[in-house]
Amino acid sequence: MNSLNSADFTIQKSGNNEIDVVCKSGEIFKNVFFIQLFPHSMPERFISIRFVNNTYAEEEIGIVNNLETLSDVEQALVNETIEKQNPIQTILEIVSLKTRGDTCVWTVRTNAGSRRFIVENRFEKTVLISNGLVLVTDIQNCRYKIANYLNLPQKQRLLLEKVLA
Repeated sequence: MNSLNSADFTIQKSGNNEIDVVCKSGEIFKNVFFIQLFPHSMPERFISIRFVNNTYAEEEIGIVNNLETLSDVEQALVNETIEKQNPIQTILEIVSLKTRGDTCVWTVRTNAGSRRFIVENRFEKTVLISNGLVLVTDIQNCRYKIANYLNLPQKQRLLLEKVLA
């Protein structure tokens, strides 16, 4: 694991809207992307910075141990890029949740508006991770999360607990 010191590089947006890493040594890595090594348990820690080389192989530049060591602008660029790479909507309210066998029909309000979706194989596609974090993947492979289902109103929490049981 190559741990990066934020003093040794900068993350910036290029003229063609790509993200580049410029090292103090003068080396420039173009069109980089980021991978959260622990996206659910530690989303702000251990971010791998990668690029595709001339032979179209993926290479890791290194790992940022904590996003807080980056400037506010760099943090925003990393977070924006990760969000584009891995869009996941946050469920804010469960309007209804109907189950039939192993299939669930969800009607929810998310950070992107109202949604209705179907989840098959609910025991595999609706997962309680830790600390109340719930991840849901629908039949179109769209992903949703509930940051902490324990904070939902009791009626919504009970609906979800039936699905998780």
